[in-house]
Amino acid sequence: TRSFKPLLLVVNKVDGAEPKQIAAMEAYYLSRLPRERVLAVHRVSALELSSMQKLLADMKANLPTGPFLYDPDDLSDSREREIAGDSIRQALLETLDWEVPHSTAVVIEHWREAEKKITIHASLHVERESQKPIVLGQGGQKIKEIRVRAQKDMWKQFGKPVKLSLLVKWTKNWREQPELVEALGY
Repeated sequence: TRSFKPLLLVVNKVDGAEPKQIAAMEAYYLSRLPRERVLAVHRVSALELSSMQKLLADMKANLPTGPFLYDPDDLSDSREREIAGDSIRQALLETLDWEVPHSTAVVIEHWREAEKKITIHASLHVERESQKPIVLGQGGQKIKEIRVRAQKDMWKQFGKPVKLSLLVKWTKNWREQPELVEALGY
């Protein structure tokens, strides 16, 4: 026998539709869903917080309880290297113009964790040779700013000081070559 899995029908963006359109959409989906499993219909709009709160309350009330899937002390299920890469990418976005961060791959080359400090060496792969001096900045100012921002963020994330070194590499058109995209971990 199949277990009963309750459904909540959610009609989104109701603020941009006519009542007749919303009613027609509800009827369409209700005619295709097993009616006995539909517990409620929620009309929601991100512009109307109360509609979202009702949906969340209904979801919480109907979700089954179960065992914890992760240790309660874990802040994330992401590996620390991924978190470090994300911190560096965020620092790139905050420091540089739009185009360059999105065409830069971050690769954690070395990771050494001691009791009181983490040492990380990462490479930043840019697509075009002209992007390398942009990432470095005049006199290395931009790369220093990226490093300092990322280190601060990682210190908060990991709870201990991080010594970060960054190396900028030109990897010609890396996004257009599937084998390079994979080799760089994307």
